Amino acid sequence: MVTRTRKRTVADQITYWYRLKAADIERIEFEDSFERDSFVIRPSHVKFFPRKARRVLYPGSHPLTMIGGHQSPLLTEHLAQLSKQRREWAQWLRGQITSIVQEHERVVPSVDERDLLRSSGALEVAGIKLGMYRAKGIDCPDARFELGGYPEYACPIEVEERSSGFLAPHHDRHRKQRVVLMCMTHDAPEVLRGYVDVLELRELRRVLDDVA
Repeated sequence: MVTRTRKRTVADQITYWYRLKAADIERIEFEDSFERDSFVIRPSHVKFFPRKARRVLYPGSHPLTMIGGHQSPLLTEHLAQLSKQRREWAQWLRGQITSIVQEHERVVPSVDERDLLRSSGALEVAGIKLGMYRAKGIDCPDARFELGGYPEYACPIEVEERSSGFLAPHHDRHRKQRVVLMCMTHDAPEVLRGYVDVLELRELRRVLDDVA
């Protein structure tokens, strides 16, 4: 007897990634757009039985961005929960990030972007795993995010001292990919577009000061 495995539908994928109860869903709504000559659809709202109100599924772009003026609700809430459930670890995380930020606030010549990798242990406590650093291509192509109880999300991370470094010609093709740019200072607003998120360690420190 041959057992056939049912293929997962779009609805199955959405209920998995957004932690929804499939039996309670009346309908899922989508928004569409054209991006770089591609037709893109994203889940936007879900309607449950027997409720009248809809729940927002896609609150905005750049869900992993942490810069002045835009603090990722997902990451902020994750850090707040970490502080409540594992306060000592949250305080250690805050101390590690603060130490690195304070060192970079001093004007030191020839600081290498790879110095930011010292934050990798602290970031892993925060649910961000950098993985192996590569000499060619995207710096950390195997990076993973595990936030807010959601399934682990794979997304490459590029490391730059300043976000303007991502505007270099050799990054032209990288800016067209899904990537998180981790930097000490975000000084290039034009980088934050398309599929690029920006994780600024200075802003992460400020958020940790508030929640930890």
